Amino acid sequence: MTIAIALYAAIVATFSLSWTVASWLLSTGRAKVEFYKGVVHNGTKYALLPIPKSGDMHVEPDMVSASSVAAEPALFVLVRNVGRLPLTVEQVAFATKSGQRYGTFGGPDYGKPFNCTIQPGSSENFGFRQQGFKEFAAATRGASAAGPVKIFAVVDLGTGKRITSKTRIRA
Repeated sequence: MTIAIALYAAIVATFSLSWTVASWLLSTGRAKVEFYKGVVHNGTKYALLPIPKSGDMHVEPDMVSASSVAAEPALFVLVRNVGRLPLTVEQVAFATKSGQRYGTFGGPDYGKPFNCTIQPGSSENFGFRQQGFKEFAAATRGASAAGPVKIFAVVDLGTGKRITSKTRIRA
């Protein structure tokens, strides 16, 4: 009988410890990262387009020319906080599988500057001009004898975590 009670206590204690650890891990800020192409109008408004599975980052010319205002192609990284606590975005950059990275100092071309705090249930868009990204893509293609490379978004959080986008752009 004593062994049965001890075994039951051990099972309950293990379950309790596991639940405490899981609750602690799930109560932090958690980021989801999405990668889009788009157009910025007059530096204040934007339109987003999903990146196709082919990874083409070209923005349709009619989307840029249809606007009566100055429009510029851009790439956007959407960071969504799906956790229960605020999270801090320290850096958004672009990277290749081989480790080459492209980013900006101080913040994106469009959006809030880094370090940006995102409240639970909220999201922030970080926009980057396509011109700088194209220069990075040309440099990575030049360094890669294998041809086109795939580039993805990388978000560094204040907790030390690094989150990458599932979407890749072919450059």
